Amino acid sequence: MDHLKVGQTVLDDKGIMGQIINVYPHSSRVMLLSDKEHSLSVRLERTGMRAIVSGTGDLGRLKMEYVPTSANIQVGDKVLSSGLGEHFP
Repeated sequence: MDHLKVGQTVLDDKGIMGQIINVYPHSSRVMLLSDKEHSLSVRLERTGMRAIVSGTGDLGRLKMEYVPTSANIQVGDKVLSSGLGEHFP
């Protein structure tokens, strides 16, 4: 665990899972993106539209907030971290 640091991003093969919140000698604790206390600045790859994705407490569901009423969002659009926050690339 020598190379892990609080605040680092945790990824899997599908993308961002969460963020390290505690590091111990043989383990670490992660706040999942689905946690109600977590949010992330995002953008849609296709349109560049920016929004905030927040956890709902449900592992299979996030909510997208601050979406303009004129937004052109389609099923299958790829949602990327915007890189605007200090915590995620």
